[in-house]
Amino acid sequence: MRSATFAEKRGRYVKLVATSGTVASAAEFKAISPTVNIPCSKTITINVDPRTTYSFNNGTWTPPIPLAGTTPNDFIIINEGDATFESAVACRNLIVNPGASLTLKTGGVLTATSTILKSKSNSYSSLIVDGGELIGILNYERWVNQRGSAAGGGNDLISAPVSYATFNNAFRIVNSNLPENQSNLGEFAFAPYNVTAGAYQNFNIGSDYTGDIPLVPGVGYRAATNVISPQTGNTLTFSGTPTATVVTVPLSGAAKGRAWNLIGNPYPSYLNFETFFEANKDQFNANGAYQAIYGYTGASATWTVWNEATILDPEIETSMTPGQGFFVKSKSGGGTVTFTPAMQITGNSDDFILGRPKKNVALSKIRLSSGNLNGMTSIYFIDGTTKGMDPGYDAAAYGATPVNFSIFTNLVEESQGLDMAIQTLPYDDFNNVVVPLGVKAKAGSELSINIDDLSTIPPHINVYLEDTEEHTWTLLNSGAYAFSVSKDINNAKRFKVHYSARTLSLDDVQSNTKLRIYTISGSKSLFVTGQLNKAATARLYDIQGRMVLSQALNTKSTENVIDISTVSAGIYVVKVANNNDVTTQKVIIN
Repeated sequence: MRSATFAEKRGRYVKLVATSGTVASAAEFKAISPTVNIPCSKTITINVDPRTTYSFNNGTWTPPIPLAGTTPNDFIIINEGDATFESAVACRNLIVNPGASLTLKTGGVLTATSTILKSKSNSYSSLIVDGGELIGILNYERWVNQRGSAAGGGNDLISAPVSYATFNNAFRIVNSNLPENQSNLGEFAFAPYNVTAGAYQNFNIGSDYTGDIPLVPGVGYRAATNVISPQTGNTLTFSGTPTATVVTVPLSGAAKGRAWNLIGNPYPSYLNFETFFEANKDQFNANGAYQAIYGYTGASATWTVWNEATILDPEIETSMTPGQGFFVKSKSGGGTVTFTPAMQITGNSDDFILGRPKKNVALSKIRLSSGNLNGMTSIYFIDGTTKGMDPGYDAAAYGATPVNFSIFTNLVEESQGLDMAIQTLPYDDFNNVVVPLGVKAKAGSELSINIDDLSTIPPHINVYLEDTEEHTWTLLNSGAYAFSVSKDINNAKRFKVHYSARTLSLDDVQSNTKLRIYTISGSKSLFVTGQLNKAATARLYDIQGRMVLSQALNTKSTENVIDISTVSAGIYVVKVANNNDVTTQKVIIN
């Protein structure tokens, strides 16, 4: 108890001022007359809770935190770094700021009135429950891109980073910045992807649903926030408990949705992509062309594709953020994706690189531009890969919805006519290889093709773009190639990318007349493109070496199409006798 003596005063209020520190507290206040020692007729009780704010910055607590001695009135703020609790902690509010993380180890029981995880557009906070426990509600303020427009894209793919969150009676009420359709009140910009229908379906509490709607961990949603100037997005708050168990998500192989499934990271922490991908890649498209995950970039119809090749690329950060949504293409008949607590990692560091086998990796990233539109395709050169299909390394482009603007490649060998977002080739092939390059754009477009700054191929490697229609060669190392299209273009016939460790001469250019032999998945046609000489013939052999088809080719055309509708599905070898030259190519017919 402390006392203070002062002259008699008459007044209505008593004001207490702290002369030092930041917090003042008092349990009871009494005024006593010093002459007669008679208490004042009024006892003033002041309810001031004692409170200490503890801050964590990269391993240092200010003030030093007595974990077992914190009180239910204290505040804890984790500003930077990775904090760990291994004993009981009680507080009123605990906040984890973007880029920081908290791990609850065995014995680490956090009791809090409110635990808040914050995020911003390029940084997210993490909470990992690793043997410990959180008592109280977790609120994850998850950054979400702004509402899109027909011209500019926008929107976001997210998932609930907590368990037991619900949409109708909690989520939509707390998040006033969640866009609502003013012409159809009750419909919100929050939609799972219905694979059976092949479309997003916004939540509509006015007609589609009765009662509350659970936000299921592991399920992905297309979402958006209203624009709050000058930001390009805002946060949506998910309230529930931290997901700390195994989460399984069924994948649909429905034909209408082309087996594309929208799923997401169910944990309030970053996810080790390499561990996730190795555990689940066999659940993705069985022929190997879609063994990858597809994340929306926020720009209209553009996607980031991750697979084994991006795991090996030290320049690419491939840890998945808390609440990150993404598409996968199911294997035939459907499958199951499994998330496990062991896949969680702290912060946003590139922890998945540790223990990785040493391989030579180089990336050639080619960009297509037109005004504010940009498209990318990646050609990786990696030890141990081939010129044909390498499941898990080669990845076809996202194909659930039509795309009007893109750049892609076809496989150098065993081409199935698929638009490849990622193609991998043997590491030494950048010394001498030709890659078919495809462009998709509308008539009247002014376009340019160049090497993106993210490319990591050695500086002595020359990259030439051949335009077979204009009969031009451009050294992309020196600058972009600009051109226009008078009609819609959507193929990989016009352009080729040549990689060479030496400067190509005129003789090299004139002698490069290689034939291209390929099939297209689902099409009963065999394509032979390129300049033919006299008496050219194509012969098709099965894997036992038996000839199953022979057809003379039209030497006056550079595009020959052969009907193979009578040929059974399987792997075949095509030999084209072109005067004295014989070109051999393995193809897949399905």
